[in-house]
Amino acid sequence: MAVNLNVSQRLKNSNMVETGLFTIMEAILQAQQAAMMAGMVAVSAASNSSNSN
Repeated sequence: MAVNLNVSQRLKNSNMVETGLFTIMEAILQAQQAAMMAGMVAVSAASNSSNSN
């Protein structure tokens, strides 16, 4: 957010910068959520595999 404020103050067309930054932040959050879900699925699969033996 600090980067957003700093860049917005320096550029005249800050709406484009804000849109780009928010899009990047959204992509990072979605990637983080996907990685978290993949980790939980892996742990669950490993747990189920060890319980069935």
